[in-house]
Amino acid sequence: MGKQITTMFKRGLLVVVLLMAAQWAFAQNVTNVDSAREGKTYIAVTYELKEVSDIQLFVSHDKGSTWEEIPTAFLEGDVGKKIQPGRKKILWDVTKQYEGQKIRLDVRFMVRDKRPKLFFATLNPGYSIDAGPIVGVSVGQLGAPLGWYGRLISGMGLPQHAEFECGRDGAVNGIYPAYSQRSSNFKVCGVAGITLRLAKPVYLLAGGGYGARQYFWETTDGKWVRNKDGSYGAIAVDAGIMTLLGSIDLSAGATYFIGRSVDFNIGVGFIF
Repeated sequence: MGKQITTMFKRGLLVVVLLMAAQWAFAQNVTNVDSAREGKTYIAVTYELKEVSDIQLFVSHDKGSTWEEIPTAFLEGDVGKKIQPGRKKILWDVTKQYEGQKIRLDVRFMVRDKRPKLFFATLNPGYSIDAGPIVGVSVGQLGAPLGWYGRLISGMGLPQHAEFECGRDGAVNGIYPAYSQRSSNFKVCGVAGITLRLAKPVYLLAGGGYGARQYFWETTDGKWVRNKDGSYGAIAVDAGIMTLLGSIDLSAGATYFIGRSVDFNIGVGFIF
């Protein structure tokens, strides 16, 4: 079982790497940049934008060897914060910027984009195979293509003070106490990892962390015994998927405690 999970994890990691390479290779957000004189004082720079982005305009006077940003005070049109997708146009008031100076119009332009990163906070209820209902809270930042996330997960049980330990058979130092049939699960886990945008607005979440479970049995006289076979600490492998609906995020995923158990979770939260 452990070897199969390890093999599956390695294959999944390879898929993530390939998807990342595809994103970097093909995710051109600004295309078809062109320029032309417009009237006596302006140069118009046009471009195609695929996604909402912050836009800056740069000019080179030495055929691309060096670039300088044109201050927004001399620009009009589709430049600045959160420019919407589509065919866009920026007007550069050349005479205003270089008033009283010689103007050399043998220039090149570069439109630089920066896609805003989105923060999220998500509530993650779920179910653990060995601990029952669980709840978690996730926070993170969605980038294009990469971001990050972290999650804390806890079971619904509380830790108990146990004076004794038993094995699977319930024996304590060779003696079999009477049990009340009540048990208590205390489980907690922390994971962190990366987010990878697969396609707008779908994101893959992949990471790892560590989790621990403490399992207790109650005796008929009200004392708690820690079941050492049901208790553990284990490395966790986490994976999930998230989609955005406006300012709402929806997610689903699973956390595998290697060689021990699996937790499943869903999530709903806010983007800001």
